[in-house]
Amino acid sequence: MFAKRNLMRVRRGRYLLLLLVLVCGGCLVTFFLHYTTNTTYDVILTAVDIHQWNFQPGQWRGEERPPDRLPNDDNKGNTPHRRALQYLVKEDGLCSGHPDLDIIAYVHSAPEKVDNRQLIRNTWGNTRYYNEMKMRVIFVFGSAKTEKERELVTQESQQYHDIVQLKFDDTYKNLSLKGVGALQWVTEHCPGPTWVLKSDDDMIINIFALSSYLQYITTPMMSSVSHQHSVTPLPNNRIMCAVWYGMPVLRGTGCAKWCVTEEEWPHKTFPTYCSGSAFVFPNNVTRRLYHAYFHAPFLWVDDAYITGVLSREAGIGHHPIHSLYELNHQLIEQNLVKGNRIFCHHPGSANVRAKWWSFIASKEGQPWNFTNSPKLPS
Repeated sequence: MFAKRNLMRVRRGRYLLLLLVLVCGGCLVTFFLHYTTNTTYDVILTAVDIHQWNFQPGQWRGEERPPDRLPNDDNKGNTPHRRALQYLVKEDGLCSGHPDLDIIAYVHSAPEKVDNRQLIRNTWGNTRYYNEMKMRVIFVFGSAKTEKERELVTQESQQYHDIVQLKFDDTYKNLSLKGVGALQWVTEHCPGPTWVLKSDDDMIINIFALSSYLQYITTPMMSSVSHQHSVTPLPNNRIMCAVWYGMPVLRGTGCAKWCVTEEEWPHKTFPTYCSGSAFVFPNNVTRRLYHAYFHAPFLWVDDAYITGVLSREAGIGHHPIHSLYELNHQLIEQNLVKGNRIFCHHPGSANVRAKWWSFIASKEGQPWNFTNSPKLPS
């Protein structure tokens, strides 16, 4: 009987202890919610002006803030990836002639890809859309291989003034130099636009939806506090893209042109990087990516290098926007109908991509059946 009474006391004590824990826990949760809520309001009271973003330089080796262009001397210039690249054509007045630019788009191309460039000029890169969105396009590539290609490039440059050509062999393993050349040109000749868009020349981009998206993420939104503002999270130190995490390095003989040797990259995976098809970043990041090129190890896989190796060196992160991409060309029509894609990849003929553009422009209420000028001779 005595033992039974003691057992009941023990159980009663446990119940009281449990009740005390629950009450104290509830108090702590209430306090935490109250504190964090107040803290959140304190943080979001002031709207962020995108033009006042303060991008601090990364950790540079041997200097607090590097110059715009490092000298091409023997110490820094004894290997190709340590040199500032030389221009063959640079169009240095393109951005200074358009001080109200919002977006500068650079497109990876090749001297012989005349049709792809002409399609972009006639579709999403058409200058007749300039009043709708302040964007200009440049095409970046290396040296021409033949005299005929050199003549075509000269003719294009004189007619459109949108060519940036650099002095290196335009080969698959020099794609990283193409990306560095674009960063160099934007750093030196186009610091004014708010955004930089990178694209391959076989992409169709809904520039109207892109413009709306960029405006959305930088426009202050009214908070629940009267007359005070909050903003959506800004990718002010990040590249916006389809992000690839932990991608393995391909070795051996069965990976064709994508094989990477241990001498070229000793690690088993690449650093986190972006799909090279297209990506967007604030222009203030351009200088940091470009200067990282003079310090980081070189890698010829251009998307992993520009948005992985260089971004890591410069302390720049990634902002995933996978839902805005359609990289499977068989699904482009389906997802264009849904209207939820901005970046569409189609490796086929330029005529097929022109078909998708007519659909995009019509859906956005924009004209599409015009060209800038007659097609260049092939």
